[in-house]
Amino acid sequence: MEAGKRQLAKQRLPVPPVFFRLPTQVSSMPSDTASVLDPLELESLMLNLDASLRVHARHHFFAWTQGLLQNLIEHELLICALCSGEPMSFHVDSFATSAVEPALLSDVFRQDTSVVPHLIKAWEDNDFRPVTCETGDGSAFPGSALARELARIEANVVLAHGTYNVAGKLASFFAFACRSGTLGPRQTYLAELIVPFLQQGVVQEHGWLGEREFLIAVAIGMISPGPVVITATFVGYLVAGFWGAAAATVGIFLPSFLLILIAAPILRRHRANRN
Repeated sequence: MEAGKRQLAKQRLPVPPVFFRLPTQVSSMPSDTASVLDPLELESLMLNLDASLRVHARHHFFAWTQGLLQNLIEHELLICALCSGEPMSFHVDSFATSAVEPALLSDVFRQDTSVVPHLIKAWEDNDFRPVTCETGDGSAFPGSALARELARIEANVVLAHGTYNVAGKLASFFAFACRSGTLGPRQTYLAELIVPFLQQGVVQEHGWLGEREFLIAVAIGMISPGPVVITATFVGYLVAGFWGAAAATVGIFLPSFLLILIAAPILRRHRANRN
């Protein structure tokens, strides 16, 4: 029995993070300090998961990530990036309790060509598990605008994790900018648990559809009578109820109706004109 318990505890050990200083060198962190979550951490985790389900606007997301989530992963800045379809193209939002400009940091993250690509590459090479990158003095990114902005708020270590879609492509990416000494195996393990809920919170904050809801909307559009673009009606209903469905339907069909209404008399008037 004791052997079985020890084996179960061993299986529950969190996966150690990956640290890298140079873009091409990735090494594993020793796992001798890793341990399972204690009761207080488990309670905090449950409270955070409950808070994630209550996110319906940006201020809800801010209150959660800069409140309860700080008990699990202490950070100076949280950057949330949702893939917009094109490679390395993101919808980005930033959250911090310090006096920083979220729009500026979001733009810097979006335009970065050194730290962000290497974080994503390291995450993919690490089998889609969290990675940790040093961005402070002596790092491999001295000229990065993102590293300079992080240094300004005294955050010189980044814990990053993401999610991928059904095609195995990057769907979202989250970066916790932290101070030295605040990250360890527990925080990495917690990031792996909490990031899917961060993604769902960002989707709810913007009023967007999740991947599953979008697939259902397309399926309903395909089985419904009429063109597939009737999917817009269902999407509008999911986002904003009856009036959302009405607005989406009008927005899809009204432009083509007006174009035909205006163009038809002109075409009829000139259809016999050979010139």
